[in-house]
Amino acid sequence: MESSVLFKSPDGTAIVIDIPRSLEEAQVLPGQDITRRIASATPRDTPWQVPEPKKDTAQYVSPSVAIAELMTLESVKAALDAVRASYDGPWYLPRVTRKQAGDSEPIGAELHADVVRKRKHEPSSHPLEQSNETGPYIPEKSHHLQGTVESQREAFLQNAPQFDLIVLDPPWPSRSVKRKSNSCM
Repeated sequence: MESSVLFKSPDGTAIVIDIPRSLEEAQVLPGQDITRRIASATPRDTPWQVPEPKKDTAQYVSPSVAIAELMTLESVKAALDAVRASYDGPWYLPRVTRKQAGDSEPIGAELHADVVRKRKHEPSSHPLEQSNETGPYIPEKSHHLQGTVESQREAFLQNAPQFDLIVLDPPWPSRSVKRKSNSCM
């Protein structure tokens, strides 16, 4: 199965990742095959059509915020231009979507039923998997905490792994958040 990293610029400043595949990869240990697939909607080929705001909000934005927005917009445009100049492959991988007429690939409940059927013949190494086939899926070598954040704080702090957080968005600007924050003024 293909990696979730579709493209990485030589300097590492721009990376194209298929998010559903990255989530599937995160559920298995390195080197293991992906056995569980995420069912998702068909990916968009074009950006969402975002209407322009009816009010002129520029008068409410401070100069420093306007400069920061322009710098961010230019950084994103430069990164997208660099990716488009160096990469002509797909922006997403084939994925499991809603079942269409004639489609033989299982999704949702069917996929879960297939996995459960296969697991009934293979003993699980995880105690929660053995006791409840339809319960939550706990990946191998992961830690399960059940309770409130306050009650599990110490256990979490003792066992929490160190990791980098990557926040991704579609490769086009989304003005909906900006409009929402401006409407609160």
